[in-house]
Amino acid sequence: MANQVVARLAGDDYQHLFSWHQVLELLRPATTVERVRVEDEDAMSVDDVTVHHAGGKTQYFQVKCHVDHRSGYCESSLIEAEGNKSSLLQKWVRSFRKIKESRGGVLPVIYLVSNWGWLKEDVLPGFVCGRLESIKDEFFAEGPRSDAGKLRKRLREHLGVDEAELLEFLKCLRFQISFGSLNDLAERVAERMHHLGLKSDEAALYAAAGAVRAWIKDGPVDLTTDVVRARISDLGLWLPADAPAAVHVHLLTIKDQRFDIEPDYRLDWRDYFVGPGNCKGHEVLSPDIWNTRLMPELLALEGEINTSTQTRLLRVRGKARLSAWTAFGFVFSAVNGYTLEVDQNGQAWNSASVPAPDFRMVAINADGENLADQGDTVAVGVSVSGSLDEDVRRDLRQHTGVRSLLLLRPERELGPACLRDGADAMALACQAKALMRDFAKKFEARRMLLYYFGPLGAACFLGHQLNAVCPQIQVMERIGEPGKEYVASFVLGVS
Repeated sequence: MANQVVARLAGDDYQHLFSWHQVLELLRPATTVERVRVEDEDAMSVDDVTVHHAGGKTQYFQVKCHVDHRSGYCESSLIEAEGNKSSLLQKWVRSFRKIKESRGGVLPVIYLVSNWGWLKEDVLPGFVCGRLESIKDEFFAEGPRSDAGKLRKRLREHLGVDEAELLEFLKCLRFQISFGSLNDLAERVAERMHHLGLKSDEAALYAAAGAVRAWIKDGPVDLTTDVVRARISDLGLWLPADAPAAVHVHLLTIKDQRFDIEPDYRLDWRDYFVGPGNCKGHEVLSPDIWNTRLMPELLALEGEINTSTQTRLLRVRGKARLSAWTAFGFVFSAVNGYTLEVDQNGQAWNSASVPAPDFRMVAINADGENLADQGDTVAVGVSVSGSLDEDVRRDLRQHTGVRSLLLLRPERELGPACLRDGADAMALACQAKALMRDFAKKFEARRMLLYYFGPLGAACFLGHQLNAVCPQIQVMERIGEPGKEYVASFVLGVS
């Protein structure tokens, strides 16, 4: 979709799409945005988009799209000026002073948004926080003889400010560098439009960019929710009334992630997992947490959604481990009428997809591998992104009472591209379920150990289908450490 749009968009449309993206903040649930301006003459040189929030916070965006990547940003490029022209920083500091004065001393927040990245050979990029996009406190704390101190002196002289004003000004800057190409931005805007109930095809994006152009041509205007809704109606951008509504859920176990749409519900389980804050691992702090903390929270969420809305389409996003995705799909199951949409590497995989007719799951050991003469437990390994066969066999040596092992895989080359789309994922889920159910029935199993290696979308859809397979399914989370290939995670079914 975005590639088609880019063919019709160029130049200033990067700014126009970014502006539309900010304008759509007015439509988001529980938004703090009260009004937006494009080409705000009161903002001087940071005038591309101004976003006013409740409580007095105001964001000023300067958007710069470059046609190629022959260069990037550093302190030198921010200071450089052609002839008698002012540098970027000189323009911004004048804007900063005027805005501060006009707002009674309230400080603005000024953003540079660009598809260019940082040139790392200079001092400043090393002091810009990758998460907050602001200059770190360490830059202001280092002594005058340090590289940071020498740069502060250069900036004071260039801008004609003292140390106090320099600190105040620089702390107001935000660098949204490497923001993405026009193609990336079009995709981002389309996703926000889709989640807000707007059309998001090629024509809709082109119309949105045109709306921003018209607002700029007509002169400064305060865009409010009512004004934007009216323009959307005039352009015919609302989805039809019979288009399915959705509940948005964020599922997190690994790291936080910014999405265009604020969730209706958020399952943030990161504090339960072992590992650094920016990338949690596979294990929880205590083995019982899977089923005494996480599963009850998941069941409580299903109960709340089930009783508070008739909507059964859930759009689920987030960075989470495969076990969490499997459990989510199981709790919000197909038999309970839920449809799940997940983001798989930029693709929307939907559990309502018709299973792909050319996809086939096969058992590489059709009768199973007998491991014990007695026991009410069987094991199933599902390989997609790569083979987990030997890892599973190695892990099962630590278990007793497992009668047999069934190893499943698609009848095509394993790897990251094994599943093409949601239709493949649904075919995998449905066929794997049938094979697992027959396997459990053959051994009269009361318990099944489930091992899986593949995309998160297929893990979710597999869980979504796992009713009437085995009374209890123990999901195994891969750790991959020597002597500890897997740990038991969620129990699906009777505990």
